Amino acid sequence: MYDAYVRSEKIAEHVGMIAFNINVVNAIAAIFTATGQDIACVGESSTGFWTLTRLKDSIRFEVLLTNLIVGTVGGGTALPAQNSALRLKDCAGTDKVARFASVIAGFTLALELSTFAALAGGQFARAHQVFGRNKSKNWLVRSEFDQRFVKPILQPWIEEGIVEIDFSSQARLDSGILTDLSSKVVKKMVGFIPMTARTEKGKSLSILAKSKALDSEIMKGVHYMASHVDTGLADAILAHSTYLEYAGSHIKEIEVFEYLSNAGFTHMPKYYGSKISPDREIYVLFQELLRPPNLSHYNTELSPDSWSMNDTKAVINALVDFQSLTISEASRQNLPNVQSIDSNALSDLYIRLLE
Repeated sequence: MYDAYVRSEKIAEHVGMIAFNINVVNAIAAIFTATGQDIACVGESSTGFWTLTRLKDSIRFEVLLTNLIVGTVGGGTALPAQNSALRLKDCAGTDKVARFASVIAGFTLALELSTFAALAGGQFARAHQVFGRNKSKNWLVRSEFDQRFVKPILQPWIEEGIVEIDFSSQARLDSGILTDLSSKVVKKMVGFIPMTARTEKGKSLSILAKSKALDSEIMKGVHYMASHVDTGLADAILAHSTYLEYAGSHIKEIEVFEYLSNAGFTHMPKYYGSKISPDREIYVLFQELLRPPNLSHYNTELSPDSWSMNDTKAVINALVDFQSLTISEASRQNLPNVQSIDSNALSDLYIRLLE
């Protein structure tokens, strides 16, 4: 924060800013409106000096308000709602103006500290990027994700006709760390949605829909997490984003599932189609929902004794089958978004991670 302060103060001086602060006027305008102050005095009252002083083992944060024009008697302070706000802070009536000025300064300091921390940590820019009002995409939302949306996608992949799709019979699923992170930076529907498709012959198929966040949104989520650890690490992740496995993640899994399914690969959940609409940023994959009771080796990474030699061989054989299908030139044409990672280009990031 101190480094950011030194840089921003120099920039403010260069552009001729009078009274360097972040958003003193926001606090002043809000409090003036709520407590019946003279709104015409917001301008001069918002002259504030925000300073950070580096001490031996700490930093001193300070806001100096040089022209604060406030009153606790008369005018708008007598209005019922405004007077109530003053009384709530024990600032109504005579001999309360000094206390009221101190309270305003305290609120202002808190807002300056909070906003400047967000600026220094990168959250300020991300918040405006995510929650700004210039969104033009017609994003997929949960209320749209119903039988009319899902049925035409699943039907070509299921031999029997689909009678009904039930979204209520399946428990909510954890969408995973990366999806949860990306959900913090987008407002559209991302994550896992379980469902049951009932066919004309009475079968019940457990299906999982994965609504994928864009790779850029995944990167924002990872950056958000990393910025809480070290801003240098967060910047390094963004700088190397094109070399990371997250690049193209919203389309890669769909490409892989469709290619392997058409190639007859059976060592994976069954593929039930996908919905891709780039103009709406829709990338949804439908696959068989695997249930833990039906899996012989579910969460057994800490139980090596449960793995026989035949189990291990079966897994290795499945990996060999996968490699044989994906190593050919034909597979590269069908999987354009699956790229190898150049680890040499990531040395700077690896050093940051190690640190």
